Amino acid sequence: MFPDKLDTAIFPGIDLCRHQEGAARLVFDPGSRVVRVVADRALAAGDEVRVDFRSQDLTDRLVTVGGAAGGAAGGPGGAGLFLPVPLDADINGGSKARLLEELRWPAEVRLTHDSVQDIRALRLAAMPPEEFSAWSV
Repeated sequence: MFPDKLDTAIFPGIDLCRHQEGAARLVFDPGSRVVRVVADRALAAGDEVRVDFRSQDLTDRLVTVGGAAGGAAGGPGGAGLFLPVPLDADINGGSKARLLEELRWPAEVRLTHDSVQDIRALRLAAMPPEEFSAWSV
């Protein structure tokens, strides 16, 4: 859109950095269209690289900005994050998976900025064995 601004970008590996106010910051150079991580002090060997993402960490950015899809926050086409439902967490995982299939519930949960998602499948996956054995649809 604007050659001197960066609307949405994905930086592989930057999500491994933790947020810390006043730490290194992301600097966009419009001339070379390069983003650099700039620290105000030298880092010693073994120091953890932390980044100041301003008011949002990368999780918020992926969910609210739309991640790779670049959709507007809450608008149509905003991507969000898809998380698989953890069905292998206990001995009833196979039964839970068959039940999801039979009920035609999704095996993933979509996280977005401002929409409420149907998380019945996640609730089912999180049920402890004693609750699951007493549960019925």
